[in-house]
Amino acid sequence: MKPVPKSYSSFWFKGFWIAPLLLLILTIGVFSKSNSNEGQKSKERKLRISFAYDPKTLDPRKGSEPVASTVHFALYEGLTRMNERSTHEPGVAENIDISEDKRTYTFHLRSTYWTNGDPVTAEDFAYAWRSVLDPDFPAPNAHLLYPILNAEKVKKGDLPVDSLGIEVLDEKTLRVTLERPTPYFLDVTSFCVLYPVPSKVATQNPRWAEKTDQSLVTNGPFVLESWVPTDHFVFKKSPIYWEKELVKLDEIQALTIANNTTTLALFEAGDLDFMGGFCGEIQTEWIPELVKQGRLHFTPSGATKIVTFNVATFPFCNSNIRKAFSFAIDRHSIIENITQFEELAALGFVSPLLKNGVSNEYFKDADITKAHDYLVLGLNELGLNSPADLGEIHYAYSDAATDKKIAQALQQQWNKQLGVQVRLEEYPMNHLSDKLNRRDYQMGQVTYIAQYNDLMNILDRFKIKTNLKNYPGWENNEYVQLLESSAFASTPSERFQILEKAEQIMISEMPIAGIYHWGTISMQSEKVHDLFISPVGSLHFNYTNIDD
Repeated sequence: MKPVPKSYSSFWFKGFWIAPLLLLILTIGVFSKSNSNEGQKSKERKLRISFAYDPKTLDPRKGSEPVASTVHFALYEGLTRMNERSTHEPGVAENIDISEDKRTYTFHLRSTYWTNGDPVTAEDFAYAWRSVLDPDFPAPNAHLLYPILNAEKVKKGDLPVDSLGIEVLDEKTLRVTLERPTPYFLDVTSFCVLYPVPSKVATQNPRWAEKTDQSLVTNGPFVLESWVPTDHFVFKKSPIYWEKELVKLDEIQALTIANNTTTLALFEAGDLDFMGGFCGEIQTEWIPELVKQGRLHFTPSGATKIVTFNVATFPFCNSNIRKAFSFAIDRHSIIENITQFEELAALGFVSPLLKNGVSNEYFKDADITKAHDYLVLGLNELGLNSPADLGEIHYAYSDAATDKKIAQALQQQWNKQLGVQVRLEEYPMNHLSDKLNRRDYQMGQVTYIAQYNDLMNILDRFKIKTNLKNYPGWENNEYVQLLESSAFASTPSERFQILEKAEQIMISEMPIAGIYHWGTISMQSEKVHDLFISPVGSLHFNYTNIDD
């Protein structure tokens, strides 16, 4: 990676020049956020990063997007924790016993503490998991706990919470019984949605996680010093973390900056040490020059940009109409002209990273002939005469710059190839997530990001239509049976083949249409060491260091 240049004058991006004066003005405009004074260098190791938006919550149970996950990984720790290979390593659990039938896990907790001095107990985990599975509790990722005995039935309201396979044997021992063998279960426990909450505090004050200062009770490697919404976060090294001697950073400052040009200006001025990843965006027009300079870091991830169809709405209640829209997409054109970083066209739903590198192409990209055939079939089945009878299609997408360009390209492709009119509707990321969760949309654009390194992480979202992450609201009995039978496969190869059949069923009904599989693009100062972005896209600071 080349040194960060101290001059801005060499930067030409797609025909426009970001002038030194503009960058200086932008830097001065937000410089107060960095809380730094020229000429007064602190001996503390401070990492300065940026978030494109605020997290929706500081409660790990309710997390659903990358910025929130990054914050939760810094503030909390689970039974296991994620490592750079996106698998698990010991966290609060010092030892784990697994039964011979692979259905019972007994976690033995080490001595760790909450920031208010209370010990972290097995009850803190049991309380957190039971609340996530309460039918009335808003947890978008509740499905991650469905491997637990009766979890899915409890979340649906068919069984009481006390029927869950979760037992507190004593203060430091938690026993969990699963519905069936789940080879990826310990990887799931490393994701922040399964992290504990301080049960005593949460019982007394259900709004405990709305704190914005050091009074927030956490158990992770860092503590919250302050949070000014839409402005900045400050995290400090936790003095009570069980592995605090390995935590090198004294402080993390995270500026909330919606404007990408401002973020770049701060980075070039040396006022940010990291930008991009899933917590921000590096604009596509900058990429060619940054690639030439060798300044971009690329990390493959289990993420896929998709089009989601609300299967309960007209005309996407018809599978052939959905296929017509999918087959008409020219994915390679979008990759070559918009994203420009050699992403992989998504001709299947699951990222190759989650399939040990296997890349399946279930159909041909931009197959216009088949798109026309499916359109005619769909129109006939709906009793319509022409594409005009479909009316104006509403397409929801986020206000990120790249998402807007992709939406505009798709609008043009669908109009040209199918003769349909598409109305673009732009929303802030948090608003878009809410609309998709409530299925208050017709067609939308979003990214599916894996939370653990297994293809079931994507496939399981479509098992039941009530899952909030099942944006299309699609359900198929044969698909469900395949997912369940995969747990009893005798070999990894047999399990993979079963799950491939499930993916093929999705292809045949097309509740979503993949656009491309992608990874994280980021820039970081050469002063930063051991900040890792996991293959599932999350930022981790446990071992990060920064030069003076």
